[in-house]
Amino acid sequence: MLDNFLKGAQELGKGVNNLLGSAGGPTLKLFGTNLPFSPILSYRDHFLNMLETWSASIPNKFLWLVWIDDYPEILTSGIIRDWEKNGKTGDAWNVAKNVKTLTSIHYQTIQGCIFATGVNIPGEQYNTGYADIPNAKGFVPVPYGDVRQSPSELTIQFRETNTSFADFLIRPWVILASHLGLVARKGDEPQAGTKSSQNIKSRIRVIQLGKTVAGRSSIQRKIFTFHDCTPTRMENSDLSYDGDEVQNFNITWTYRNYTVEGLPWLPIDKIVKDLSTGNIFNIINSVQQIDL
Repeated sequence: MLDNFLKGAQELGKGVNNLLGSAGGPTLKLFGTNLPFSPILSYRDHFLNMLETWSASIPNKFLWLVWIDDYPEILTSGIIRDWEKNGKTGDAWNVAKNVKTLTSIHYQTIQGCIFATGVNIPGEQYNTGYADIPNAKGFVPVPYGDVRQSPSELTIQFRETNTSFADFLIRPWVILASHLGLVARKGDEPQAGTKSSQNIKSRIRVIQLGKTVAGRSSIQRKIFTFHDCTPTRMENSDLSYDGDEVQNFNITWTYRNYTVEGLPWLPIDKIVKDLSTGNIFNIINSVQQIDL
């Protein structure tokens, strides 16, 4: 009799499951079968609640900036003229005035390089394969790891303006790099000390920002840092009498390696929530309780 009762309960459970499915909620294990019941936690509500947190919110793609740490000291009129001897003097390669303007604090430091309009961040690839075993019959070939792909080039797009960041700064930089090469010089990362005047490398940071609450500053949610960067290719420019589109230049850079970093160990979700409610004391307490 008990066997018949258990068998009937199992059949009942199967029928309910087939009719209702999992219902997106917990189930009760009874007599060897799963019986759905009123969920203690709604998967849907939990998903929607998590989307309201800062960590799971969708960031704005346009909130980013490019920071070029420093520019080669060698980018002056006299030096580029000496390397590019063409029988002319005077105003040939007179880029010094524009370089000074383009690299000033107003255009480079306050909010990064304001001439940058787009960035193509390199990806990663690790090559793998399958060992070819003769006469393996039905056995699946074993996977093996090969090599990590060489670093992809970093591409940054710069807007054309009257002072022309591309022609008066990038163009001579590429030419000087071709003369001086990428050999190690004083000032290369991670070395410290005074940078060599002939060091044509720089560090570039691509900083992606995240919004917090209305009226508050954005925070740096992700930072790509490219070390020992040098521009290597500047695309051609086309001039015509038709159209008034903004002209942009794609500049390709080589680099030694890169790093990516995120936010420090802070309870960012709680801080953003407290910012929205104006509870500054909770923010201070949250930061003080961090165990670094």
